[in-house]
Amino acid sequence: MKVWRITLLRSFSRLRLVQGLVMALAACLLLPAVTVAQQASVNADSLMGVANGFLQSGSWQQAADLYKQVVAADTSNIQAQFFLGQCEYRLGNYAAAEQAWEVADSAGYRQQTTRYNLAVTSIKLGKIEAAFTWLAQALKSGFDRVDILKSDPDLDTLRSDDRWPAVVKRADQNARPCVYEPVFQILDFWVGEWDVYVSTDQKVGHSVIHKKVDDCVLEEDYTQQDGFVSETIMYYEPYADEWRMLWITGNPIALGGIKEKVLTAVYDKGSMRFQGQLPAPEGGKYLDRTTITPQGNDRINMTVEQSHDGGNSWDTTFRGYYKRVKKAQQTGSDK
Repeated sequence: MKVWRITLLRSFSRLRLVQGLVMALAACLLLPAVTVAQQASVNADSLMGVANGFLQSGSWQQAADLYKQVVAADTSNIQAQFFLGQCEYRLGNYAAAEQAWEVADSAGYRQQTTRYNLAVTSIKLGKIEAAFTWLAQALKSGFDRVDILKSDPDLDTLRSDDRWPAVVKRADQNARPCVYEPVFQILDFWVGEWDVYVSTDQKVGHSVIHKKVDDCVLEEDYTQQDGFVSETIMYYEPYADEWRMLWITGNPIALGGIKEKVLTAVYDKGSMRFQGQLPAPEGGKYLDRTTITPQGNDRINMTVEQSHDGGNSWDTTFRGYYKRVKKAQQTGSDK
């Protein structure tokens, strides 16, 4: 019995020894692989830094050689592919530039620029249809550099093509959507110079409304005959999908001195309603809304109302209209 126990203990000890040796051997085998991978990453990062320095100095060949080494060591380095395309293009190696940029584009890297570069490269390779295809893809990605389209000499081949004006227009649409998209233009009827009257036909103020920031903002400068002044800024917020109105007076500290409203309704015949909240003197909030109704091209009715019971009843605080100042009136006032 004692011999059997000794034999069993020796066998168990040998087994543990073998397991330890196996684990140590496995660690030795795995360690070099991890170290090589880490070292490759370090080397790629170091090469990338040097290559970027050559790129910035215009040493295209030296930069290209290093970017190739980076890509060989780390195929996931898409930035190196993109910069390699730049170097190859500068060196006149257009097929190689095309290959590098196609890899960058397939990875979704800087697609506006990458696709534009591929369009120009296609021109260099004599592939005009491919150039227009890549330009279309660049525009779809949001490319909006109208200045480059008009000035880049590499595009001279395309400018005589009947499709070219549409390319420039689409880029301008990307750059200035408020000029083209109807949702940004629903208040354009309000642009101009106006005299403001209360409902008794008594003139109380003067308003000038104009568009700014590539037509993305409507701004009103209002001056009342008693010296009261205000400014209203109106704009469409595309991500919230709403029109907003910000009214600022010369006394923003006073309750109601600043009002913020959003477009809540559009009615028949073009009427629009903006509504917001104001702090009540006794605490809490009350509702404040402005309704504007165009009456042809030269008059806009306006009603401002407030509700202290959550919208069950409304008190009118202003009822009047805007009357467009005719050009003949403007000329007469200048004399």
